Amino acid sequence: MLFIEVNGNDIGGEKNMVEAKGIISRPDATTYMYGTHALVEAGSERISYALSSKKINLDKYVGRYVHVSGSQVPGYPVDGGPPYLEVFKVDYKGPETHAASRGNHSACVGNRHAG
Repeated sequence: MLFIEVNGNDIGGEKNMVEAKGIISRPDATTYMYGTHALVEAGSERISYALSSKKINLDKYVGRYVHVSGSQVPGYPVDGGPPYLEVFKVDYKGPETHAASRGNHSACVGNRHAG
């Protein structure tokens, strides 16, 4: 299950604020080449967002089911990739045992956000 809320209003100084749920992964290689991490839809291998953060060490959450909040990076998606999110908040919700949280995510390469 993936919850995505996109709000184009200025909320607390943040434009294009996004809240999403999923599993943080660190793909080995992607076709789109942006973001340091990815948010994978729980129960699938679909990448919902490319992620990066200047404030949070996303490596701490790899393989974990989380809720993330951030702002969409202008100019993305490109090259068939997912939307790009600059993360400013992560809420850890628990371990995830689905295959999407383990191993190589090369199968995710090229999947697009359906929104």
